[in-house]
Amino acid sequence: MTQRFFPLWLLALLMALPAHGQDDVSIVEVPPARLEALDDNARAMLQRAADYFERQRGGLSGRELGIGYGRVGLHYLAHGQYASAEAAFANAASLDSENFRWPYYLGLTQEAQGNRDQAIALFGRSLRLNADNPAAATRLGLALIDAGRGASAGSLLEGVIASDNRPHAAAEAGLGRLALERGDYREAVARYQKALSQQAGADALHGVLSQAYAKLGETEAARHHASKVGAGLPVIQDPLVALLDAHRQPSSRFIELGDQARQRGQIAQAAVFYDFAAAVNPEDPDAGERIAGLKNSASVSAGAVKAAPTSADFFERGVYFAATGDDDSAIREYEASIELDPNDVAAHLFLGNARMRQQAFAQAAQQYGLAAARDDKNAEIRYREGMAWMAAATCERAETALLAAYELEPTALRVVQAIARLYATCPVDDEKRRQALKYAQLLYNAQPALETAATLAMVLAANGQFEDAADYQRQAIFEALKSGRAQSDPSLGANLERYVNGQPSERAWPLDHPIFRPARPQPRG
Repeated sequence: MTQRFFPLWLLALLMALPAHGQDDVSIVEVPPARLEALDDNARAMLQRAADYFERQRGGLSGRELGIGYGRVGLHYLAHGQYASAEAAFANAASLDSENFRWPYYLGLTQEAQGNRDQAIALFGRSLRLNADNPAAATRLGLALIDAGRGASAGSLLEGVIASDNRPHAAAEAGLGRLALERGDYREAVARYQKALSQQAGADALHGVLSQAYAKLGETEAARHHASKVGAGLPVIQDPLVALLDAHRQPSSRFIELGDQARQRGQIAQAAVFYDFAAAVNPEDPDAGERIAGLKNSASVSAGAVKAAPTSADFFERGVYFAATGDDDSAIREYEASIELDPNDVAAHLFLGNARMRQQAFAQAAQQYGLAAARDDKNAEIRYREGMAWMAAATCERAETALLAAYELEPTALRVVQAIARLYATCPVDDEKRRQALKYAQLLYNAQPALETAATLAMVLAANGQFEDAADYQRQAIFEALKSGRAQSDPSLGANLERYVNGQPSERAWPLDHPIFRPARPQPRG
């Protein structure tokens, strides 16, 4: 259940990147695909997808229409129809503007056409909507290297590697390239060696590894790697590209794979294959039948051992959907998991996370509370419950949960900071406000930075010390300007204006602040 949190500087970098069409809500015409360049099977698949969208289009509007454009865009991009894909994803991004998938796929479309600067802007836009996407961060970092922006790229790729314990060969290779370019050949060797240890098939890296060894004067190692050069490049592990690749296969292939997984008793894996089949061809009756069979019965293929989907099966499907950006589907799967096993702490926790990302804060808090009732020694769950109640403006419940988290983990600085901001913005007595000031001063003294300065300013204002509050808020804004974060958090300037005018802050954090948006999980397996 480990969650990944990208560092604060990532938001600064993303805000410094140009936005792409964020204010453009117009619908553009999708040009027809050039079917003559495709083989018969691909032509039939693409034509079927386009026809299906046209039949559905009249009954869709708003976000649902945006999703429809995005789905048909996947078919276009999968078959190299870039003009059609670009228009479809542009419409999807306009109509479903909070969905990080559409600017990401639009960025892939630009990347495939060699439009580096457009791809950089679009990957940045996608990451602003969802910073928890190491594949997008890796692609952005590599594109920034190509653009000669190595400093930004290096920080970004380092963040990808630090985000979890999974292999990130492409990011390692990118850092190796930067080291080679600046003449740090020992670092380049270490990075390329690590990338190869993670992906032995990326044998093209032997060439640059040979160059690095040659620069170090280690001729034997240089010759060894020169003899092993191939054409394989590091592959970015990317569930969204896996879904895109699925659109090049007929739906019958995924039904076959799903049936095989089901016969082996791998229900969650079968569900993923059936979902792929339905995405490739929503009108395939076999796909709909298989999915319904998983949800509504325990029937399996002839000769297989019968096994109804378990709570774990539904949970794993929820993780998959959440990882690919589909929180609506993830919520349905988590709820099905909880129905079968109400005591599953992970299902309650992940359901709470999905509700938080949808800004359904009270519902999220309730799920965290159910998780905490089943795991009463878990400070992380209590902290999340408190933050959810804080976002829902339910101060008493937020205080109860955060104090419980503090009792379990009194050294957790983020819990102390949350309590300080809670007392600064909720109707509490003077004693609690004085406690908050003590907490905030300790935090700032331990780690003077943007967040701690802003917290101290907020608490000073709550205690009526507006002149001091303004001074610390100016310090926070100065730190934000240095890192490029000022535009990403307009509440910094708004709170300064309030303190100058003798008014305290109204909210601990803006509701769209990343602190209220839990990271997405990674697919299992």
